[in-house]
Amino acid sequence: MSSHHDDHQHSSEPKKVQFRTPMIMGIVTLIVILLALSMCDNKKHGCCEGDEAACEKSCEGKCESDCKHGHDGHESADTVNMEASHTTSVTEDMEVTTGTLDSLGNFVYNTGDVQTSYLADGAELICGKNSTETRLCSFLGNVEAAVDTVDKTKGWISLDRVYFEKGKSVLTKESEAQILNIAKILKAYPTATIKIGGYTDNTGSEAVNVKVSGERAAIVLKALVKNGVAANRLKSEGYGPMHPIASNETPEGMAQNRRVDIRVTKK
Repeated sequence: MSSHHDDHQHSSEPKKVQFRTPMIMGIVTLIVILLALSMCDNKKHGCCEGDEAACEKSCEGKCESDCKHGHDGHESADTVNMEASHTTSVTEDMEVTTGTLDSLGNFVYNTGDVQTSYLADGAELICGKNSTETRLCSFLGNVEAAVDTVDKTKGWISLDRVYFEKGKSVLTKESEAQILNIAKILKAYPTATIKIGGYTDNTGSEAVNVKVSGERAAIVLKALVKNGVAANRLKSEGYGPMHPIASNETPEGMAQNRRVDIRVTKK
């Protein structure tokens, strides 16, 4: 009976081993698969940044394809964001108003680095990259930019280097360069017409301010005609203290409001 019992125990051991071995191997295989997937997932989100070779080496099969795809997607997103950021920064730079007051109380704009360009008719244009000339050329040269014929308060561009003698409607010597540039641009775009608007700050009589601003706008018109622009392409009007572009609470703001603007009325 003892022998029979011993034989029974001896014969049952291999069965237990046979039962456990596949189970253990299955568990080990599952763990290996999970670890492989985990490693590939980590590679997908980490190794691919700046190390595509390591990514390709570490990831296999479909996982390799996913990892590489993840890298390319991340890179493309960075490129798009960079381009969007660059475009936004250039647009903001064009619109940000920076400058200082000179000894005569004029607001001297920071128009950016001076650059030389050539118009369609071959005329040379020297001006700052953020200047009135650059903005005017950009608008006239953009076939998709349309003149707003409904809201006529839009589309005005301030002449950033046109000044008058204090208390007079007489252009300063320094203003001649920009007047000449505007004339060159208009001659390069012969179908374009513009409106010239004169403005003041809010000090003094409104009636007087409207009169003075009208005279100054007309002076700019005459200067453009003198430089070869046909008079029938130009109109001028004085608006006095209306439509300020800065606060009249500071000397800098008041100086910016004492200005002459132009608006393209037809391209």
